[in-house]
Amino acid sequence: MLAGLLVLLLLAAFGVGGYLLGHDGTRSGVAGAEGLRPGVPTIVSVSQLENLAAARGPIYWAGVRPGRRFEVTLTTRGGIYVRYLPKGVSAGSKHPYLTVGTYDFVNGYGALIGAKKRDAQVEVTRSGAVIATFHSAPDSTYFAFPTAAFQVEVFSPVAGQSRALTKSGDITLVPSR
Repeated sequence: MLAGLLVLLLLAAFGVGGYLLGHDGTRSGVAGAEGLRPGVPTIVSVSQLENLAAARGPIYWAGVRPGRRFEVTLTTRGGIYVRYLPKGVSAGSKHPYLTVGTYDFVNGYGALIGAKKRDAQVEVTRSGAVIATFHSAPDSTYFAFPTAAFQVEVFSPVAGQSRALTKSGDITLVPSR
């Protein structure tokens, strides 16, 4: 029980908590992310997202989706969120939309593989990735690879969509330019 609680606290600290962090006031931007500031949701193009991935390292997304724009939010802890906004919705909208978060997490794999069955639905894929959906937060599915120093969260307000997208392989690396 304590181990499961610890995993949930770690995920919250690196996941949802990262989204709520505001601009730290010390930087006007991030390398490869001209015009982006931590904590400030910003609409970007596919090419800007590709440039950011080239400069920053791995960023995961759900690909291009018809009728959707990309909102990117950087966190002060090295995370990045790619949120899919319908056309006409402003960056920073409080409405929940499909979001893919990539977090710097030294042992994301260990945290997920250690989740207890009573706390989460956990499975290891053929590729070796671990996928976990916590019963207390069923709208988000997390995954990590054994040798990677990052963890990915897929959030969707549509019941079951986060896990379906993750398991189908629709969540992939943003190609870097």
